[in-house]
Amino acid sequence: MFNHELSWDDSGTDSQSPIVVAACYVAKKTQWDEFVRNWDEARKEEGFDVFHMADFMAKPEYGKNPFCEWDEAKKKRVYFRCEADRRHARPEAHPGKPKSKRKR
Repeated sequence: MFNHELSWDDSGTDSQSPIVVAACYVAKKTQWDEFVRNWDEARKEEGFDVFHMADFMAKPEYGKNPFCEWDEAKKKRVYFRCEADRRHARPEAHPGKPKSKRKR
């Protein structure tokens, strides 16, 4: 019935954050299916389950497993592999604009 799917995420919705950002990707179902297949393969082969960029980029001393145990070569390989999978799926990006939560 539907030919397209979307994925969206937000950041900064907790009360401590001064801004909120949201973005979404829209793609054909076949593109998402391929992306999910590639993503699941990367997760299995590279040894991670959930990927949060903040954890991935955190310094090793913060102990964000499994990423804190990876050397720079593996982090670079995983990053570019996941980015290549995303680009290959060619979802249409719809970035949101940051909005201040401060009352004026």
